[in-house]
Amino acid sequence: MDKIRCSTIDNNIFILPAGLYSRKKKIKFFPFYKKKNCAKRKIKFFLFFLLFFFPFLKAQYLIVGDSQSFYLEKSTKKAKIYAPYTKVGIGIKELNNIIESRPTNEYLRQNTKIIFLSIGTNDNYYDYGISKLLFNLRENFPYAYFFVVMGSYGWGNITASPDTYNNYYKKFFKQGCFVFNQIIGFGDPHNMTKKQYQILGNAIEKAIEKIETEKQ
Repeated sequence: MDKIRCSTIDNNIFILPAGLYSRKKKIKFFPFYKKKNCAKRKIKFFLFFLLFFFPFLKAQYLIVGDSQSFYLEKSTKKAKIYAPYTKVGIGIKELNNIIESRPTNEYLRQNTKIIFLSIGTNDNYYDYGISKLLFNLRENFPYAYFFVVMGSYGWGNITASPDTYNNYYKKFFKQGCFVFNQIIGFGDPHNMTKKQYQILGNAIEKAIEKIETEKQ
C-alpha cells in the first residue's frame, strides 16, 4: 500500500499570561514581597506559583480513539490516553457522540498541544463523519496539532481494500491533519509484541520533539 506523507508543520504562537505588576506605583500585587521577612515570603510565593500556575504551563500530549490507542500509549513515555475519548470498539459516530456530550475542561483546552488519533478500523475505513470529528476535536482542543495513526486491516471483519484504506486517511490529511508514514498495518493489532507499535511510539516521540522545537 502507498503511504501518505505529511507536510511541514506550520508555525503557531502561544501567548503566556503577563505578570501581575503595576508600573505606576511600582508595587507588585503580592503582599509578601516587602523587604521584611523577604526570604520566607519569597519561598511562599514560589510555592504559590508552583501550586497554581505551573500546571497551566505544562503541555499535554493526548491519545484518543479505539483500542489500538492503549497499545500506542504503552509505546511512548510522553503521550497519554485521554480516557473520556478512548474506548474499545469505537467508531467515528460513537466518538462524535461522546465528544459532543462530554466537552473537555478549560485546562486541557488551553494546554493540549497534540492529539494523536487512532480511528477507522471499527468502521472498516468508511467515512461516517470525519469532518464532524475534526470539527468537534478542534472545538475542544483549539491550540492542538492533530496526528492520525493509520490503523490495522486483514483480520476479523476488517476487509477494506487498499484504496478504501488509503483514501480514508487522505481525507484527514486534506483537512489539515498529519498522517504518520508508519502504520499499524496487517494483522490483529491487539498484541503488544507487534513491532509496528514500537516504530509508531518512536514516531510519536519525534513528533512531540518537533512541536516542542518549533515553539522555542
